[in-house]
Amino acid sequence: MTNLQIDSKNKTITCELDLKGESIPLKINCLNYQLVEEGAETFFEITRMDTSREWITVLCDEYLKNRRFKLPPLARFAL
Repeated sequence: MTNLQIDSKNKTITCELDLKGESIPLKINCLNYQLVEEGAETFFEITRMDTSREWITVLCDEYLKNRRFKLPPLARFAL
């Protein structure tokens, strides 16, 4: 990962990855996310995202969009 930007006010995350064998970095943009609290647990949910590779965007839409990921207790303060 060569770049990571988290904007908790606007609920966006941007990162760039230098992938082995690729000449151009992969850009990932989480355009909207939410933190969902259920009891004492906090979950991270991506509601909108895109990438610089169309096929990866399709995979993200299929497997990551609107799926909840349980966060460790202190991680929610970074988001």
